[in-house]
Amino acid sequence: MNTIEPNNNDLQEGIKKLIDFFCKVHKETCVELSYYKYPRFIYRGISKYYPYKSIDGINHTSEQEVQNDYIRSGLSVRLDMTICKENLHKRMIPYIRANYINALRDMIKTAKKQFPNKYVSTMSDLEILADIQHNGGATCLVDFSKNILTALWFACNTDFGSDGFVYCYDIMNDIIAKDNLSYVKDESCSIESLLAQTYRETNICSNVETRFCIWEPTPHSNRIIRQDSVFIFGMEKFKVCEHGIKVIKIKAEDKRCLLLALESLFNVSESTIFNDYIGFAIANRKMSAYRKLEINAYSRGFDDMINGNYEAALEFLKLHAGEKQTKKKIEKLIELHFSLAVIYKYLRRANGSIHYKENSILEYSEVIKLVKKLFRKKNIDNSTCFNKDYYAHKCTRAYNGIFDMLYETKQFKRAISKCEELITDINNGILGREVSPGTIGKDLSPIYCRITQMELMNLQIMADFKNIQNYKEHDIDIYRNKALSIVRENVYFDRLLIEYYTFIYKVLLTKKEDELRKSQTQLFAELKNKFNNTQPYNGYILWNFADIKNGIESLDLEISPLKKEILYTATAQIISFRDEFEVQSLRNSQEY
Repeated sequence: MNTIEPNNNDLQEGIKKLIDFFCKVHKETCVELSYYKYPRFIYRGISKYYPYKSIDGINHTSEQEVQNDYIRSGLSVRLDMTICKENLHKRMIPYIRANYINALRDMIKTAKKQFPNKYVSTMSDLEILADIQHNGGATCLVDFSKNILTALWFACNTDFGSDGFVYCYDIMNDIIAKDNLSYVKDESCSIESLLAQTYRETNICSNVETRFCIWEPTPHSNRIIRQDSVFIFGMEKFKVCEHGIKVIKIKAEDKRCLLLALESLFNVSESTIFNDYIGFAIANRKMSAYRKLEINAYSRGFDDMINGNYEAALEFLKLHAGEKQTKKKIEKLIELHFSLAVIYKYLRRANGSIHYKENSILEYSEVIKLVKKLFRKKNIDNSTCFNKDYYAHKCTRAYNGIFDMLYETKQFKRAISKCEELITDINNGILGREVSPGTIGKDLSPIYCRITQMELMNLQIMADFKNIQNYKEHDIDIYRNKALSIVRENVYFDRLLIEYYTFIYKVLLTKKEDELRKSQTQLFAELKNKFNNTQPYNGYILWNFADIKNGIESLDLEISPLKKEILYTATAQIISFRDEFEVQSLRNSQEY
C-alpha cells in the first residue's frame, strides 16, 4: 500500500478529527468503578458494519444500532452465508454448535495435513487458528487489540464509502462483576475442549451461562506483536450491549484524513501497525515510578486475578481480607469472597488439589450466605436502591461454581443434596424466575434441579459400579416422580430428559439383559412418535451430556458389552433429539 501523501490541510483536518475521536473515547469510557480501581480496555475496529441478519453490509447506521447487534466470528458469518446459498429457494435452516466445532476440527486437520512444515506438531490449535485468522481465514477467533490506535486504523483503512466503528470493551466488568469472561491459561488444550467450557457450567437451570474466553497469544508473529493482538472466542453470539461495550462511529468522509493523521503522528499504517516495544522500554525506565506499588492489596489482587496470576491474587486478597478496617459493606464482601472462590477454582484445576476445591466451595457458600443476608437487610430497610437481579445472578453463579467443583471431583451424592438447597432458595424467592415462564433458555426453575438430580444418580452409580448391589431400581423413581409433578405438560424436551435418565438408571441395574434391546427400541419409538407430533420449540433447553458420556466411557470393565452398547445408543439418540430441538428452536426464533 502506498503511504498517504502528506497534505497540510488534510493533516490538520485529520488531527482535529483525531482529537474529536479521543474526546468521544473519554466520554464513553468514563465509568464509575465499584469493585476495581482501573478499567482495562481492549478495542476492535471495523471499517464497515455488517448487521447480523444481513449478508450485505449497509453504508450508514448509528452507534445505537451497532450496540444492539452482535460481534460475530468470521466462521459464524461464513457458515451462515454457506447455508443461505445452499438454501436459496428454501427457508433457511441455521447451523448448530456441532457444525461449528466440526468446521474448526476440519480446518485444523486440513491445515496440518497440507502444510506440515508450517503447522508443526508443537503448535496448539489456538496458534494454528490465530495464524489462519491473521492471513485472512475465517475462524472462531474475534480480533481485538490492546492499542486503540490499531483499532482506529482498522476502522478507517478500507470501505471509504461506509462508516466505520470502534468498539471500546472494558473487560474488567465481564471478568470481575459478571464472571462471564476468563483468560485462557493453558493454550495447549484442543479448541473443542476450550469451546466446551464457554457454554456450560452445570445443568441446574435453563439459564445457561454464556461464557467467553480471552486469549493473548504468545508473540511468535511480528504481525501479532505490531497489532497488540488479543482474541475473544466462544460458542454463542457476542451481543455488544450485554458486555458494556461502547461504540464510536467513524464517519466515512473522515476516514482518509484520520489515516493521514495516524501515519504522520503515530507511524500507524499498513506497513507498521504500530510496534510498541520501545514504549514498553520507556515505561520501565529507571526514573519511572512502579505503579503497582501504589495500589492497595484489594486492587492488586483483582489485577493479578484477571491476568491469571492466581497464586499472587490469592495472597493479595487474603491480605486484604485480614486487614483491620472499618466494617466492610456486605456488597464488597460478596465480591471479595466470589473472587476468592474463582481463584481457588482455577488453582484446583491447575494442580488438582482437594484443598483448593474445598476452599472454593467454602467461598462460594459464603457468597450465597451473604446474598441472603443482603436480601433480608434490604427487605427490612425497605430499600429499592440496590440491584437485586445482579446479586441474584451472583448467587446463581456461586451455586454453579459449587456444582462444578462437585462434578469435577465426582462427589455426586453431595451435589444431589446441594440441589435440594437450591430448590429451597428458588421456592423462597432468593432466586426467582429471571423472566416470564416459558421463555426459551431463560427459565430458572426447580425442574432442572430435579432432572440434574436424576443425572447425578446415574453418575453416582457409574462411579460406584463395583457396588452395584447396593442400589435399587426404584431409587430413581423418587426423583422421577418429583420431576414429573412440576414439569409443564407442553415442555416436551424436559419430559424426554426425565425418561432418558430413568431408562439409563434401569439399564445399569437390570439383570434381564435379553429385554434391554426390546425396551430400548420401544422407548425411543414412543419418544420419536411424540416428537413428530409435538412442537419441539416449546420448552427447549440446550442440555449438555458431556458428563454422562464420560461416565459411560469410564464404566468398569465388568459391565456387559450389550449394556454399554445400549447406553451409548440411548445417549446418541437423546443427543440427536436435542440437536433437532436446537434446529427447530433457531428456525422458529424471531432472530431468523
